[in-house]
Amino acid sequence: MPTSPLAKLKNFQKWDHFCEPFPSPQRFIDAGYLFMVGAALQRRVWMGTELMATYPNNYMLFVAEPGIGKSMIVGSIKKAMLRQTIGTAESGSKPSTKLLYPISADSTSFEAFVNFTAENTQTVTRKPLANGTAPKIERYYYSSPCFILDEAASIFDKEAHKMATFLLEGWTCTDLYVRRTISRQTDEIHNMCLNLIGGIQPGKLIELSRVAILDNGFSRRCLIVYGERNRFRTDHIEHSASQAGAFVDVCNHIKTLHKLFGEVTMTPEAKAWMRQKFVTDEPVISNTSEYLKYYYPTKPVHIKKMAMAIHFSDSTDMTIGVEPFEIAWDYLASIESDMHMAYTGIRDERGTVLNRIKHLLRASKDPDGLGSDELYPDLVDIVSYENLLPTLADLVRAGQLIQTRNSKYIATQR
Repeated sequence: MPTSPLAKLKNFQKWDHFCEPFPSPQRFIDAGYLFMVGAALQRRVWMGTELMATYPNNYMLFVAEPGIGKSMIVGSIKKAMLRQTIGTAESGSKPSTKLLYPISADSTSFEAFVNFTAENTQTVTRKPLANGTAPKIERYYYSSPCFILDEAASIFDKEAHKMATFLLEGWTCTDLYVRRTISRQTDEIHNMCLNLIGGIQPGKLIELSRVAILDNGFSRRCLIVYGERNRFRTDHIEHSASQAGAFVDVCNHIKTLHKLFGEVTMTPEAKAWMRQKFVTDEPVISNTSEYLKYYYPTKPVHIKKMAMAIHFSDSTDMTIGVEPFEIAWDYLASIESDMHMAYTGIRDERGTVLNRIKHLLRASKDPDGLGSDELYPDLVDIVSYENLLPTLADLVRAGQLIQTRNSKYIATQR
């Protein structure tokens, strides 16, 4: 079985040990762990100043056909987060508990999604800093719920475009989200910071992308984790006492992260590494698929989010060195190579479906281009005829093709 880029992390080793009975792809196990750590940090930890902060929240989609182990990992994440509780008993009342990390229902409407976020505002007491920049004790309010979904597509069933817009602001961690209700009142959510993970089938992801619900704004913010097959076959899943104990250890560490608050500072070596990778060196684009062209400009932010999750996997120190960034780089490289397959559902060794179409059109000697019937014989091994026309339409919308009056296509010179 493949070695995880996170294999050095001690608490990840425990999570990996717990997940050994699951046939799920290793990349689902890796992503689930990083999501869990980042979600536990909420909007209480950030990199950079608060005016231009990067928070450790993430959006992740496990993209695979049914039976490829999405729900096993998503369900385990939910179990781990549901174990994080705190006593809330007041004088004269019965003992009770509440979740440290609010978790929404599996399937929810846009209205319920927003209401759940607004209703789960939490507070932290900010103490005066030694340098006098915060001269008095104040309360810091934030809303950072988790949306852990077996079927992520369910949240786009109704008012999908509103949901997508809301999610964009939740990933960016807007300071103030305002929504006007049907009764003309307004809902305000302060310091919003959403965490979302879920499973989705390739066909549904393609459908949502095609109708511009999951457009380039969402796709550049969401880590698409594609799983082609299970690691092994099994008819029975059972955890040993050792694996159950490892799960408890991971849960205990997740709970300690709720105590952290403040800015994460980068060492000079970490800053130099980021500058070298994203300013000095030429951009490294390991997957040239058109589907990833919006992902790569956002990669520096993904690196920072991943680096914080990796650092706090084993530490509670508020200074982060270069190694978590290096591991984050290796981790993203491990999922980038076939990220486009989540949209095509096909492994094409000669390039993506889109690149093949563009190559055929540019090689054509017909000045009027080629029609779908003329293209299909050279594409039959990688795309069905029923999906060819929608794919061509996607290329036209993306400005990669021009559709002529006689329903043929020519490639733009880009």
